[in-house]
Amino acid sequence: MESSKEGQVKNKKNIPSPADHKRHKRFYAIVRPSIRLFLKFKYGLKLETLPKQKRPFILMANHTTEVDTVMSASSVPRNFLYFIAGEHLFRGKYGHVLKKYCDPIPLPKGSSAIPTIRAMVDRVKAGYNIMIFPEGSRSFNGETAKVSQATGKMVKIAGCDLITYRLMGGYFVAPRWAYKFRKGKMWGELGGVYKAEDLKNMDPQEIADIINRDLHVNAYETQRKHMYTYKCDALAEGLENYLVLCPKCGKFDTMQSKGNEFWCSECGQRGIYDEHGFLQGDGLKFNSVYDWGKWIEQEFDARMSKKTDNSERLFLEKDVKLCELVDGQEIPICEGELEVYNDRMVMGENVFDLEHTTNMSMLYFGKTLLFTCHHKYYSITGEHFHAWKENRLYELFEEAVKNKE
Repeated sequence: MESSKEGQVKNKKNIPSPADHKRHKRFYAIVRPSIRLFLKFKYGLKLETLPKQKRPFILMANHTTEVDTVMSASSVPRNFLYFIAGEHLFRGKYGHVLKKYCDPIPLPKGSSAIPTIRAMVDRVKAGYNIMIFPEGSRSFNGETAKVSQATGKMVKIAGCDLITYRLMGGYFVAPRWAYKFRKGKMWGELGGVYKAEDLKNMDPQEIADIINRDLHVNAYETQRKHMYTYKCDALAEGLENYLVLCPKCGKFDTMQSKGNEFWCSECGQRGIYDEHGFLQGDGLKFNSVYDWGKWIEQEFDARMSKKTDNSERLFLEKDVKLCELVDGQEIPICEGELEVYNDRMVMGENVFDLEHTTNMSMLYFGKTLLFTCHHKYYSITGEHFHAWKENRLYELFEEAVKNKE
């Protein structure tokens, strides 16, 4: 934490003034009825709701769709909540409107989250409520990602009540890899309400364990019990953004999709994605995106562990664009081919060594890679770019570094 006067002033700027807060609450009160009607009509959403909370709290929910913010906020309809929003949303056409009427706390994906955590704690201590999706990003396979002890530590520092909330069905309505929403059942369940006094007596790992228990969802386990239908005219489109390895021929980036069908351009393996979210096809090794994705993770990790020669190129990504992100603006650097090695990425004269890369994440179906290298913030994007591979390679690099420490 910053101890200088300058640092304290900076932190205070993260706290909305009483006048701003009043405007935010008034705006929410106006749009709330329309939001609830939209969610009910569009998704048939049914939410377990809570009465008005009298003390500041943090609401944590699992992250399944791009509209999770309004769904989670609707679970405590009589309280206004500030939320964490990806910094890329502020670069959009309506970024200034978002800032004026909601004032979310920006999170630059692929960059340090420390300023975001400080801003969140500042607002809670000022008496405001906060909504967080602690996974940080949506799941590609339908299973909630685990949070670390650091999340429990942040809750202790905030010193407020904690509410956990579980969103169900969202993965099949809007899979992270998919281009189109589907119409089908979604619902929300209360995980638990935990008082600040009780949290104070827990250690960070205990709090993290509670959050992981309450928010955990395996979408396919739930779906096998209920078999709800999710309808769309392009159910399979986008599968190649996550299913980057064919289990039949073992080739990378050969899957293609159109409508409800998908196929491997190398070996011809074909299948369909049905209205229940399962995969069907002759000779198909897996019947769910979850199982296929888990196999890819294991196979990818095994293959990469054998790649010890730093001079061997692992992947060549064509037709991608490199930009530097400065003050919310994209500054184009170059376009062309990205060469990926086990310790670096190279694009033209630009070399990004993983040793000096501090954060990495993905956006837009996994077609955009965001990362910080040598204290600069970059994006790499492309229509046929499947950033899952590079992101996973970075995770493996980080794990190897930690194991050496």
